[in-house]
Amino acid sequence: MKNKAMWSVLIILLIIGSITLYKLFSAETKVKVAFPYSESVANNTSFACQSLIDSSATGSKEESLTNGIEYEVRKGTNKASIKIKDDKTITFLSGASFDTGESGGVDFQIIKNDSKELVAALWNDNSMNSIVINKDNGLAVWSKIRSEFPGYGAPTSDSSYMSCK
Repeated sequence: MKNKAMWSVLIILLIIGSITLYKLFSAETKVKVAFPYSESVANNTSFACQSLIDSSATGSKEESLTNGIEYEVRKGTNKASIKIKDDKTITFLSGASFDTGESGGVDFQIIKNDSKELVAALWNDNSMNSIVINKDNGLAVWSKIRSEFPGYGAPTSDSSYMSCK
C-alpha cells in the first residue's frame, strides 16, 4: 500500500512538473515598463534620447555560439543624441560611441520630417540603421539590422524603444 501511494505521489508530481515546464518554456515572454511622461518635441532641432526597453535577435547554427535563434528583451540602457543638421540629414551619436570617445556622430538621411514625425536611415555597408521619432510625444524606436553578424553567419537585429526630449 505504501509503495502504491508513493508511486501515485510521484506520478502527480511528474504531471505537475511537466505542466509547469511546458508553460514556462512555451509561453511568450513580455517585458512591460510604465508608459513614460511624454511631451511634444515638434519644435526640437536636437534630441536627447534614453532607451526604455532594448531587444536583440541573434542566430547561428554554431554550437559554441547561439546554436539556434535567440531573442532577448531587457530594460533599456541605450542612449542617443540626435541633431537635425540640414533638410536632408541628421547627425546620430549613440551613447556607446560617445563612451568610446566619439563626438561627431554619424549622418543619417532624412526620409521624412514634418510636424508629426522624424524618420531617418543609414546603410553603412554592413548594417541598416533607422530612427523614427513621434514628435507628438517624443517616443522613438532606433533599430540596427545586419544581414550577418561577423562570425555568426546569420542576420541579427537590435532595437531600442526610447523617450526623447
